[in-house]
Amino acid sequence: MEEKINADLKGADYDKKLIWKTNEGFKVKPYFRQEHLDNLDFLEVLPGEFPYVRSDRKRDNSWLIRQDIIVDDIKSANKKSYWIF
Repeated sequence: MEEKINADLKGADYDKKLIWKTNEGFKVKPYFRQEHLDNLDFLEVLPGEFPYVRSDRKRDNSWLIRQDIIVDDIKSANKKSYWIF
């Protein structure tokens, strides 16, 4: 697979073109294969079991990820722009 990718890049640097870094400094490849998972022993861990990669809750995982926005005046709210382009 790596050989094909390098051929398609036509000499461009693989690390600079395809691998990106998270804010925490982790390097993320553009793909992952089964052999990348073979030695990860925490994949069979259930919620509530160490190392808590699937939460420490055994029950009631009804998480809400959202932000409530209360608007009194729809027209003025629509005029506000929170996105920076």
